[in-house]
Amino acid sequence: MVIVIGAGVAGLAAAAMLTDAGVETLVLEARDRIGGRVYTRHEPGFEAPIELGAEFVHGMVRPTLELASAAGLTLAEMVGEPVDVEGDGSFFDRLGRVLHALDVNRTPDRTFAEFLSSLDVSDDERAAAIGYVQGYDAAEPTRVGERWLAAGEAASAQDHSDRQFRFVNGYDALPRYLASRLPGNAVHLSTRVERIVWRRGHVTVHAGGREFDAQAVICTLPLGVLLAGDVAFEPGIEAIAGIASGHAVRVVFRFKEIIWEPAMSFLFGRTPLFPVWWSAHPLLVPMLTGWTGGPPADALVGRDPADCALDSLSQHLRISRRHLDGEILGHWSHDWATDPYARGAYSYGEVDGLEAARRFARPRDGTLFFAGEATDSTGRSGTVHGALASGQRAAREVLARL
Repeated sequence: MVIVIGAGVAGLAAAAMLTDAGVETLVLEARDRIGGRVYTRHEPGFEAPIELGAEFVHGMVRPTLELASAAGLTLAEMVGEPVDVEGDGSFFDRLGRVLHALDVNRTPDRTFAEFLSSLDVSDDERAAAIGYVQGYDAAEPTRVGERWLAAGEAASAQDHSDRQFRFVNGYDALPRYLASRLPGNAVHLSTRVERIVWRRGHVTVHAGGREFDAQAVICTLPLGVLLAGDVAFEPGIEAIAGIASGHAVRVVFRFKEIIWEPAMSFLFGRTPLFPVWWSAHPLLVPMLTGWTGGPPADALVGRDPADCALDSLSQHLRISRRHLDGEILGHWSHDWATDPYARGAYSYGEVDGLEAARRFARPRDGTLFFAGEATDSTGRSGTVHGALASGQRAAREVLARL
């Protein structure tokens, strides 16, 4: 018996691989649903799914595309036009001149803020780079490491991440497919793990008022949950250092009609909050998603994110706030930072963060294994395909041990 903690993509991928290999596997999930930080809402009468967690497949990533093909799931490429509200259309040009200077072999490693201060770049280039690191990576510039960022950019280039895809029927179809490969009684929902007592070759997991025994356990809990100490390990594991849990906020708005250029994919602005938006392209659906990450997301604590987002969108579209309010049919958001089963959006590496991720992912005594996007050291942390690959990696490690 192997126990998998967490029914997100990493946990379900590990459980599916173990089950395919004939290993009895039990999945314990604290939520009342599967998917983890893949969280799709399907509203009656709405043409498109509402993604409150993972949304995009970033590039030609084999783990995700192979599963999508096996499950018969349809992906659509986002091929619309990005719009820069400043009108110069050069956001990625400004950004690229900074990111191309990142050095994956930099020794000693340093923070992105230190890296940026060493460059002779314009204020516009500096602002674009800071906004990108805060938004896309959900990172604090004074903490995130240069080598970690460089590895991420290299992986993005290798994966052709300039191409973005989305699941037409919603991202939740992926974890549902993985769960369909498990026996009907393999996943226990609403079963929060409190304590893991382990020694070589044996584990007892205390969860939901019950005890579950196994030969090994794969823990796929989000980094934020582990850093908060919400689960006790006996004996304890070494402190997880060098990896941080980032904060990001998104708000999805449904409008009466499309009040922007229908071919628009992304919308970039320079407002402090919610500087990035995207449409449902290629679907012509009157829906926009506002996004902010890193310190700007932290600044939203205690404030209404929808109200702040609409202030930004009003500036971006040059439409009065009063008119904008009259066009809205509904809005949705989910605060991952205060979600007790996530405690953050996704991870980023600090100085020497790649090495920290490798240490985190290392099996303990052939009994305690870790997976999840935060354990990735290939530059793909923070992504679903990184989580998926980590679950498969942990399953292979368990199979080698068994």
